[in-house]
Amino acid sequence: MEALHLGYHYIRNGKAPGPTCSPERLRAQISRLKEDGYKFMTCGQVARQAHFGSRQLPEKHVTLSFDDGFKDQFTAALPILMEFEVPATFFVITCALDGRVPPVIGFQIAIEKLGEERLRHEILPALFKEYGLWSYGRLLEKGKLDYSGMKMGEPPELRLIKAVFNHFVPPSLQAEFVTKIYERYAVGNEADLVDEWFMNADELLSLAARGMEIASHSHRHPWFSMIGENEIEYEMRESSERIKNIVGTSPTTCGWVFGNAVPRREAQLAARRTGYTSAWNFWSAWSIEDFFTKDIYHDLFDIPRLHEHAFNP
Repeated sequence: MEALHLGYHYIRNGKAPGPTCSPERLRAQISRLKEDGYKFMTCGQVARQAHFGSRQLPEKHVTLSFDDGFKDQFTAALPILMEFEVPATFFVITCALDGRVPPVIGFQIAIEKLGEERLRHEILPALFKEYGLWSYGRLLEKGKLDYSGMKMGEPPELRLIKAVFNHFVPPSLQAEFVTKIYERYAVGNEADLVDEWFMNADELLSLAARGMEIASHSHRHPWFSMIGENEIEYEMRESSERIKNIVGTSPTTCGWVFGNAVPRREAQLAARRTGYTSAWNFWSAWSIEDFFTKDIYHDLFDIPRLHEHAFNP
């Protein structure tokens, strides 16, 4: 069996504060996969068939999944998906539907508006000192942190500064950090930034009407290893309810936030209790050959995806 599960974030030309794929690259990937005889499926379709054994799946199948619910996925990716008549899964962060910027994406917005250099050398050191957190300088010492295998498609220095915020600022403080950055450095109004960066309810409903799967990527995108079981369940349940309010049915598919690690047992249990039947993960260090040689469906709550940069048509 040849299965391939490709994950995407920003779909745009030029730089982005996270992994990015140009529209031309996405079009070339889909074209090549079609030429090679792959059947395109949503993540939910794959999981439902894999539940009854991988033999129920097409011999060659592929999923395309888009994380975070960015606006350019609607404006740039959807036309290409419709052009080739292929479905995809969109893992959305649902707090944006309430007009709130998820803190981890709020930091990415700050990177784009203020620049990685300024955040690295001026803004983060001041906030770390103000809150008495880890010695910021030590975190950036050569060899102290290595996130080279975490995300493909972004420069190492960008990956590093995001990792410092995501993993060394407690979740309880991340929103406050972002708010202070926005206020002190005039990044912009939160409601306006949500409108600029994220899909709204009408756009998600439009995706669903075109055969796309709207799936969960949590409510606020916290790092699950840093929060308790009740908070994890809240994240999963709130996300499910927001999506149901838009498309009419509860999602059965979720994408683990951050990825590249076996999800905690508490997270898997919370996902099951809140109605999910599969969960998808990013395994950045894997190759396409791994997908052809490993049993990728042995755990339906840890189905692997590859960052799309692993597939060069």
